[in-house]
Amino acid sequence: MHTPFAFDRRHVTPPGRSPVVWGAPFAHRDGHLRARCNTVRMRGAYHLLDRPLPADRGAAIDALDEVLHRPELALTLELAEGGCLVVDDRRILHGRTTYQDHDDPGRRRCLVRVMAHAG
Repeated sequence: MHTPFAFDRRHVTPPGRSPVVWGAPFAHRDGHLRARCNTVRMRGAYHLLDRPLPADRGAAIDALDEVLHRPELALTLELAEGGCLVVDDRRILHGRTTYQDHDDPGRRRCLVRVMAHAG
């Protein structure tokens, strides 16, 4: 998990750039372990590359999924209406359960992505 894997980044890719990026799921930077563990995007990248997911990569992703879904490793919290959660994707692995959005467009979930780029 310290070698580069392909990731589907269509949701944040600027026009004209490749929707697939390569990066290690786990990397040490500035004395900290950084994580990139969206296994759905890891698997999806190979569809975009129009090639099969290598068996060893698939097994590694399956093992990662198994660990990520262990209930004893999860912390569950519920946001109240109007609540805000800020997460650094490289420091905290996170997910969400399904939810039903409000019928009123003015009261629907607001998701804002803040992207930091190394310069």
